Formats: sequence, structure tokens, C-alpha cells
Amino acid sequence: MYEKAIRLLEQRGIQLTRGLNQAELDRIREVYGIEFPEPLKVFFQSVLPMSDAFYDWRDFSESNISFLKELMESPLKKIYDWAGEVYWCDDWGDEPEDEAKRVAFIRGKIPDAPRLIPIYSHRYMPLCSLENYPVLSVHGVDVIYYGGNLEEYFNIEFGDQKQSSLDIAHIEYVPFWSDLM
Repeated sequence: MYEKAIRLLEQRGIQLTRGLNQAELDRIREVYGIEFPEPLKVFFQSVLPMSDAFYDWRDFSESNISFLKELMESPLKKIYDWAGEVYWCDDWGDEPEDEAKRVAFIRGKIPDAPRLIPIYSHRYMPLCSLENYPVLSVHGVDVIYYGGNLEEYFNIEFGDQKQSSLDIAHIEYVPFWSDLM
């Protein structure tokens, strides 16, 4: 599985190391309080990309643990800090005219938002129960789909598929995050 993605990474000169073993996955669960979504887990059990803007899940040094925890907290912190810049989602009902109420409403949705697992640079996979896990690009309050699934994401990021070719109507809804798009 993920042979095409692995070939794309190799062609791009990305250093690939052996996949994560069960003991390492258990340690990740213990240290970070997460279990990778199944597609990401399967991929990381096959190979662990270690160069460019990938993250080292095998490094359990204090500095790397702090770095990865911050990466997982950063998207929600930025939404909280810049809530006034978030576009209102029609599914949320009528937009409050009062800016403070609008900001409070958006900030009130944050505790229920799925955490995001960093994959590469500012590309993330949501940590929630889905049938098909999309990959999101999150840069401040700018949130877009960057792949309907992990394989498609790698083809967009490292292959020849354009992000603009995504059929977003068929990408699975991610609570909160899809509302920001």
C-alpha cells in the first residue's frame, strides 16, 4: 500500500527511513495522547519520511516532543487568536452583527474541533473518526483541502496533480475545519 506515494517521495529525494514499529506507535500514543488516523498509521508503518519539511515522530527528545506538541496545538491557537478574521460559515446560522459575539461564537466551537496531526509543512490530517481522511492545508485561518485522501495528497504535493483539480464535493466533511473553508 502507498507504493506510488513512496515512489514519488523517493523521486523527489525525500529521505525515507524504516517504518514505525508497534513500540514506537505505543510511545507516540503515550507521549502525545494520539493514535494516528488509520491511513497515516499504515503509511508511517511502511516508511517514515525524514527530510525536507517532514516531522520526526521517532525522535523522543524533549525539544522534538515540545515542537510536535506545539505543531498540533498551533492551528487551533491561531484560529482562536485570529477568530475575527474567520469567514462565517452559513451552516452556523445568522452571523452576529456584534463582532465580539461573532468572535465568541467561533472561539466557542474550538474545543470540539478535531486535533490535527502534522504530516508535512502546514499539511495536516484530522484526528477524528472518518471513512476517508482528507489532508488539510492550514496556514493561519486559511484552511483548504489538499487531498481527498493520503494518496491523492502525496500526488498533489509531490506529483503532477494540481490542488485545483480536487473534487471537493466528494471530500469527507471534517467537523469545524471544513466549515472554515
